[in-house]
Amino acid sequence: MATYSHSRVSCFENCPYQYKLRYIEKAEPDIPETIEIFMGKRVHETLEKLYKDKKFKKLVSKATLLKFYKDVWDKEYSDDILIVKDGLTAENYKKMGIKFIEDYYNKYKPFDQLTILDLETQDRMTLPDGSQWHVRIDKFACDDKGNYYVCDYKTNAG
Repeated sequence: MATYSHSRVSCFENCPYQYKLRYIEKAEPDIPETIEIFMGKRVHETLEKLYKDKKFKKLVSKATLLKFYKDVWDKEYSDDILIVKDGLTAENYKKMGIKFIEDYYNKYKPFDQLTILDLETQDRMTLPDGSQWHVRIDKFACDDKGNYYVCDYKTNAG
């Protein structure tokens, strides 16, 4: 029985050979983590903190959130992280993450547009052929009109 997910389908659409290596042959990449993935994880962790605190009726200030991001970045960063783009440094990506967080914070503050139902969910749906669809949701929420929202934090500029 096959297991599908948005990530797997996107990987296949982007490069069938990469899909084969990652999901069929389960080959381990020879390259370390890329700076784009590293930055995305740090931004994701920061927004997760924002909404976990929000669930407990604690509004985190932008300054506190940015400090959290910078502290986690500094703690987790290593020289093994791969930077491919010429002329860019880890500091450029760190600043880009700061900009993403500031823009997000400024756009959605006070974060009361939606009621948070769950964060970081994982589930599986059975498809008609018996295969599974793996579902991951960063933030699941609803508004006061009964509309539901599946929110996925993305930092890729592409």
